[in-house]
Amino acid sequence: MSVFIVLAVRPFDEGKTRLAAVLTSAARRALCERLYRHVLTVAIQVLPATQVLVVSRSESVRQIARDACAIAISETGFDLNQALSQGADRCRDLSAKAILTLAGDLPELAPCELLRMIDRQHGNQAVIAPDRHGRGTNALLVPANSAIRYRYGKDSFLLHQQAAKAAGLCITPIHRPGLALDIDWLEDLRDWYGFVGQPFYPEEITA
Repeated sequence: MSVFIVLAVRPFDEGKTRLAAVLTSAARRALCERLYRHVLTVAIQVLPATQVLVVSRSESVRQIARDACAIAISETGFDLNQALSQGADRCRDLSAKAILTLAGDLPELAPCELLRMIDRQHGNQAVIAPDRHGRGTNALLVPANSAIRYRYGKDSFLLHQQAAKAAGLCITPIHRPGLALDIDWLEDLRDWYGFVGQPFYPEEITA
């Protein structure tokens, strides 16, 4: 089965605004880049780089993708769900059979977790990986010909289940540590420190 991965990545200097109280702008930019590079690296360990697509308004983000031999396209809007739809449309043009949309801020993501998602997708299955709070969505794998609408944002795990059901898909949730931990809040950053054993930017944290 021809699976494509889509990442929608905002410019690094626009990311992680919820951490503005505890990280400087330079630290947030570096954090965004580090997280993106990690997820991109894992993606191309799982699939050929020609089946990994990055959508972004940032030339530097797109260049990193091109340097990894992935596909990079310029985002035409400013909305995450629109960007993912734009990427999914390109994947369909490239004869994708299934499309995996993936968050770009998963510091503990491992290849085996994406492979497990892919193994569970067949027929009319929608495989959904929630965040660790069970509210957001960090990865969604659906057949390329499905009519599902992307609903990333608040309560997206529930909304994606509803959208999958409306599209006639069977829903398979998947719970894996590397798919569950994303970095949005100070508590996420502190919990990640527990995983990696040392602070990412100890000198930058002010709270």
